[in-house]
Amino acid sequence: MATLKSPTLYSFAGLQKSIKDNFGVKECYISQLENVGDILSKVNSYPISFLRIVSVKPNETGNNVRRMASRGTVIAKENAHEGTRLALVPVTIGLTMTYITPDFEGILDFISKWQFTAIRERLSFSLEYAGTNLDFSCMLTPDLTIPNKDEFSEEADNFKLEGEINFNTWVTNLDDGRDVQEIPLIRFTTSTLSVDGVLTSIIDKDLSA
Repeated sequence: MATLKSPTLYSFAGLQKSIKDNFGVKECYISQLENVGDILSKVNSYPISFLRIVSVKPNETGNNVRRMASRGTVIAKENAHEGTRLALVPVTIGLTMTYITPDFEGILDFISKWQFTAIRERLSFSLEYAGTNLDFSCMLTPDLTIPNKDEFSEEADNFKLEGEINFNTWVTNLDDGRDVQEIPLIRFTTSTLSVDGVLTSIIDKDLSA
């Protein structure tokens, strides 16, 4: 599975799409820059948004993080006879989302959408990752703030609002052979399995577990 990429990378792509779908932004950038004037000078269509990572911590809510990191998750390949035991660790990434538009009505619309999205958790989504489904939940803080801006910068003519997102995603270490292991995998959906002449009851179980 050398071509497999981090689930975190896919999850951010999913988050960007979810933000576009729910808030109607034309672009959703990921940037650690406080001053985004260089990017704004090249923007032709609004509204847009920026995501900035502000914190990372293990997500231990309903998860045994140590067990998940040590035992891993078995992911089946297409031929169903081989698989990969992949160590996945759930983390919560704190994000600041900045919404930018030159339109005052657009800001009012964003305020409304933010509140409903926060209450109904509309940013959450699921992705299929290497044959297994992973859930990614997004918790929005209802409060929105107005950041300071330089009146002489590219931001001067725009309205800005900022909100906080707690993004529950997954990380793994694809470069460490101890965390990514190729294993034999046999799946059965029949009610019995013959092993050396002995009938063993089995229903869709992973014999390598």
